[in-house]
Amino acid sequence: VDFMEGQYQRIKASSTDAQLVMDIYHRRKPSLDKLTPFAVFLIPEAESPLYQFGAQAIGYDVYDNRQILSPWASCVGDASEYGFHLTIADVLYLYHPRDLDLLMKEIEFVIQGIPPIKLEFQLKEGFPNKSSLSIVCEESTGVLEYLHYEMVARCYRSAAGSNYDLGVTKPDRSDSSARSNWMIQRYHAPYVLQKFQPHFTLLT
Repeated sequence: VDFMEGQYQRIKASSTDAQLVMDIYHRRKPSLDKLTPFAVFLIPEAESPLYQFGAQAIGYDVYDNRQILSPWASCVGDASEYGFHLTIADVLYLYHPRDLDLLMKEIEFVIQGIPPIKLEFQLKEGFPNKSSLSIVCEESTGVLEYLHYEMVARCYRSAAGSNYDLGVTKPDRSDSSARSNWMIQRYHAPYVLQKFQPHFTLLT
C-alpha cells in the first residue's frame, strides 16, 4: 500500500491539467504562465571582448541581470529581452517543471566532451530579417550543428509549444511560408535543421 501511495503521489506531482493540454492541442492559446519556459543559448564568457561589446550594444547584462546604457538604445528593439546570445534551441514551453528537470539531464549528457568552439564572425546588415543587424557566425568543425540537431530531437519534439505556435511571434524572414508552417507544426519553430543560421542579434 505504501508503494502504491508513493507511486500515486509521484504521478500526481508530475501531472498536467488536461484542459491545458487540450487547449494547446487544438491551438487555443493558453496563458503562458501555466507553462515552463526553456531555451538553449550559447553566451560568451562575461570577461570576453565579444560579450562586453554585445552586452553594451544591446543594453543588458545577462550575467548581472541588469540594464546597461546602450548608445543604440532606440534601435535595439526585442533583442534586449534575451540578452546577447547565440540560439541553439529557441524559446520553448514545457508542460511541467519536472519535464525541465529531465530535459536538463539529457542536455548535460549531450554536452559532455564538447570541445571549445572556435567561431568566425561577420557583421551583417539585414539579418536574420530585413530590420536587424547581427554578428553572423561560421563554425567549421560541426559542433554547433551537432548541438542544434540534438536539441531538435530532444527539446523541440518534446515541447508543448514555442513563441511561434503559441501566438507570441510570427516568422519574419523571407523564407518559404509553406516550409515555415510545416516546421512549426512538426517542431514548433521554422528556422531549424537546414535553416539553422547561428548568429548574435545586436539591433532589430
